Amino acid sequence: MSDSDSEDEERVEYFYDIIDRSPDDFLRAGLLKLVHDLNLFVGPQVLNRLIGFLRNGDAELREGLWLAGVVTLSQIVMSVR
Repeated sequence: MSDSDSEDEERVEYFYDIIDRSPDDFLRAGLLKLVHDLNLFVGPQVLNRLIGFLRNGDAELREGLWLAGVVTLSQIVMSVR
């Protein structure tokens, strides 16, 4: 076995030791990352619908306020750590 293989094994063992000592932190970080990534996807979709709302002269005000609220809420959630 070469030196690089043993170094790789040590790194993998070290990584699993860290996860074993603080699994809650990794789970929390993963959930926050998931929420952030979903908001990155949702933002442009809602903005597209908001632009469509602005182009439609017959659209209800309630729909526009709802879309603006969703965009605002999405950005607030993304900024929370």
